[in-house]
This record gives sequence, structure tokens and C-alpha cells, in this order.
Amino acid sequence: MQVNLETIKQNLDSGDEVLANIRCSLEVYIFRNTMRPGMLVATQNKLIFCADSFLGDDFTEIYEYKNISDIALKKGIINKYISIKHKEDAVRFTHLINANAEDFIATVNSKISK
Repeated sequence: MQVNLETIKQNLDSGDEVLANIRCSLEVYIFRNTMRPGMLVATQNKLIFCADSFLGDDFTEIYEYKNISDIALKKGIINKYISIKHKEDAVRFTHLINANAEDFIATVNSKISK
């Protein structure tokens, strides 16, 4: 089932609100590199990635702004992708769909630079 913004809003902490969102895929390593399609949401306090679920296979990753040291829009061979530095890990969000990635990154940068 494709995750939607309303589902994510229902699971936010009180006082937290959605600032921006983008449909994309999270690059993960599960025995090999694979993509998990879903939605990346910027809130007041954190980034949340919720993957589309397949037969009850829920997958959510939370990246608190205090642990993000960098976010950038980078260019791959064919498409652009969002790269974040979370703690010591490099995280890539590819297959950006239906949003202005520059605006999304500007929103997140305004939160991590505080």
C-alpha cells in the first residue's frame, strides 16, 4: 500500500507538524543495494521516511535534525538524489518524484542550522 501524507500526520508527536514532503526511494542494503519507495517528510523536529508497505512489511526511518550534519542535492549519472549525513552514515534518497527538491532541502537546512 502506498503511504500517504495523512497516515504520517496521524503518527506525529503532539506539536510536530509537516513542513515539506517528497516521494522518493531510500537506498538500503539488505544483502545487496535495493530501493524502498515511500515518502520523505520534513517536520519541525525531524525527517521521517515511511516506506510503502508490502504485505504488512512496515518500514519507517527517523532522522533527528540534531544528528544530521549535512543535506545536499547531488547529481547522479541519470537523475538527482538527496544525500544526508546522519551521524556517521551517508543516506541516499533517489527517484525524486512530484516535488521541488531544492525547496525541500532549503526547509531541512533551516532546521539543521539552528
